[in-house]
Amino acid sequence: MLQAQLPNECAGNKVRYGVASPVSGSIYQWKINGTGTILNNYNDSVDIQWGNDPDYVVLSIYEQTALGCIGEVTKSLIHIIGSNNYSIGVDKDACQNDTFSFEINPTSGLASMKWNNDNSLSGTDYLGIAKAKTDTITFEGITNSGCKVYDTALLKGHPLPVFTISDDGKVFKDTMMCGDQVLNLVAASNNVLIDYTWTTSEKNNIPESGSNFRHDAISPTYPLGTVKVFVTAINEFGCTSKDSVGLIRCIPPSLKNIPNAFSPNGDNVNETWVIKELEFYPEATVDVYDRWGRIVYHAENGYNKPWDGKANGSPLPMDNYFYIIRLDSKSKPIVGNIMIIK
Repeated sequence: MLQAQLPNECAGNKVRYGVASPVSGSIYQWKINGTGTILNNYNDSVDIQWGNDPDYVVLSIYEQTALGCIGEVTKSLIHIIGSNNYSIGVDKDACQNDTFSFEINPTSGLASMKWNNDNSLSGTDYLGIAKAKTDTITFEGITNSGCKVYDTALLKGHPLPVFTISDDGKVFKDTMMCGDQVLNLVAASNNVLIDYTWTTSEKNNIPESGSNFRHDAISPTYPLGTVKVFVTAINEFGCTSKDSVGLIRCIPPSLKNIPNAFSPNGDNVNETWVIKELEFYPEATVDVYDRWGRIVYHAENGYNKPWDGKANGSPLPMDNYFYIIRLDSKSKPIVGNIMIIK
């Protein structure tokens, strides 16, 4: 027998019910006929978690006095309204700067909604750009029945791999690649990385994996311009970063391009030994020797200032001298003679 109908409750709500005038020493027995769970039983009151779907439930209670007498069962009808089956889904992983989205499901039956406690974000889906951290995404809504619904999920934002490209331990930048020069590039990072993939802009290129990449001399028949070497790094989260370096094909200076004489005689004509092509080789070294094998001139880290025919600040006599030019540590030396004319 139903004695009363209690107020409607929203699906999923936690509600406390109690005896209006409890008797000291009595024991109260509670029972739910329908979808709901007694979370806490305090004897003369209970906390109930109602189910997530609409329902009609009966809450029953009877009293057993301290003398053992059992009273009549009191039954109350409760209408569970609305629905708490609104979800934004499971936690998600995303790479830094990637776009992510969460969507409320179902999308119907909502009178109002907001995301992350921001009333301006009132759509059924939430879009964002991932940062390199974990964020909690929250959804709050009011159903057409006036019930509050709520759900959360984690967005786990993972950082992108950070790495450098080096050659012989030096951070590598775009460079000119000449003659038989060979590059051994190395990609390295302080982060935990899974793999690197190397490709180039050359035809018939086959991707290579690993932290090391070798590029042989660029064919003299390759069109003038830049060969691009691309490397993609992937970390343990599946996030990727890309970088590239440029290799410019050139024709190394040859004997026919290097002047074989100059005249440092003060007439302001042909006063220095100008080797124009060497401006493209920042690692070049130039050594000049006299006929007795003594070094009279040395330049390193590029031929930045043309030789003026002096040794230790003193003019050298007119004679034929021998030179060795090394474009870098990997190329064959270029040798020849240079005449000082007075």
